[in-house]
Amino acid sequence: MPDILAELQDLIADLDNTNPAIEHINQIFELFKQHFLIDGVSINTNLLKIHVKKSKVPQFKGKPETFVHIVTRKQKKSDLRVFDKDRANKVHWIKPILTQSLDSRIYIFDKEHDKTGCPQQYFWFKSRNFAVVLRNYYADKYLMTAFCVEKLKESQFERWYREGKCQKKPHIVCGARNLGIADE
Repeated sequence: MPDILAELQDLIADLDNTNPAIEHINQIFELFKQHFLIDGVSINTNLLKIHVKKSKVPQFKGKPETFVHIVTRKQKKSDLRVFDKDRANKVHWIKPILTQSLDSRIYIFDKEHDKTGCPQQYFWFKSRNFAVVLRNYYADKYLMTAFCVEKLKESQFERWYREGKCQKKPHIVCGARNLGIADE
């Protein structure tokens, strides 16, 4: 059986960090769309949702807000979001991290959002410093974001993991729409 997590690499070798080619943005978006809008991911038999509201960020106008939040980062001292090559190049990591969550290399912990207090669940691929964040809204789980964990934040993530370690890992299945096993 192949080690899916060990095989994860950046998607586009020559992805530009400041002005990515439209073809590259489209390639990244098509992969995101396939994983989360077409195939779907089921968590404990419920379909993982994304925020489909269309973004107003000029570079990504019309794309779902969840996608834009994943491929951009907030600028320091501003609410503006800018393209982040490292995040965008790992969009295809999100689904394997979720579906391989029983693997001991994926650290799962719960932590409330700092500003809203909403419960969130982190899936931290510690050895590769990449995290996927899901948020609970009522009975639904939403994919909120995914990002590279900076070296300076590793100890913070360690503490969060110790404080909110998930005792029972969720049952996650990909292709939920096609399998007819997810409730929408």
